Amino acid sequence: MTLGDIPVHLLLCNIFVHLDARSLGRLAQVSRKMQTLAEQDDVWILVYNNRWKGKANIIQNEIFPRAVMNDHAMEPLSTKELRMMCAAYHIQHRDFMEKTEFRAALRATWRDIGRGRDTPFLSGKFKASYACAVFDSRRNILHDDELTSFEWIFFFKQNPTAFRSTAKFHLRSGMFEMSPWPMHMHMLPQGGLPWSRTAQGHIQISQFPPHFSTRLSDNSFLIENQHVIFFQKWEGFNEQATVQELQQAADEEE
Repeated sequence: MTLGDIPVHLLLCNIFVHLDARSLGRLAQVSRKMQTLAEQDDVWILVYNNRWKGKANIIQNEIFPRAVMNDHAMEPLSTKELRMMCAAYHIQHRDFMEKTEFRAALRATWRDIGRGRDTPFLSGKFKASYACAVFDSRRNILHDDELTSFEWIFFFKQNPTAFRSTAKFHLRSGMFEMSPWPMHMHMLPQGGLPWSRTAQGHIQISQFPPHFSTRLSDNSFLIENQHVIFFQKWEGFNEQATVQELQQAADEEE
């Protein structure tokens, strides 16, 4: 008996669901039948959930938020699916022949697609969603909408046990606030401190040294300069372990 002789339901339930993305890709090269099975959404949703289980900024069983907002994730979509996307968002597309034309037209509506808008025709595209999530996880620079929507936990690097605060960046006002403020900053003007972007895209808070953003192994973000550090607050954030690690790093520097 060959792999192709095994009933489809047994392949999906007993083999495919236990493979990672790379193994699925290799199996898809075996035959057309294997390629068809390896594209099944029932398989990719499990691969997607297993890969990002317990990670920040990923919601289980839901298409990655940016999966419909860039060419990298839209590349696997067929012309028919791109046409459906255009129709759903009332984009004139009758004269379009090439996929690049559809994508160019959709760029203008990317800020609406996937943000509170129903996209049922994309519900079977967890392979594209997986690829987009992997691609995005390598990004260190925070988008402004992320920076201002997250809540941040603030520590001093040299003495993380001495002070802890919750911080928030505001997009419209361009202000940065903390609660509570460090004692030596209690005389700050009402409304907090102004924040902006440097020419290199780093985060500048008032006159303080620029803050650099990076990604942690749990897919969350942190912001830091030589003196302070901000951790993205999310449900899996272990504050006690984080403080211990910071204190250990500070002790080693001394």
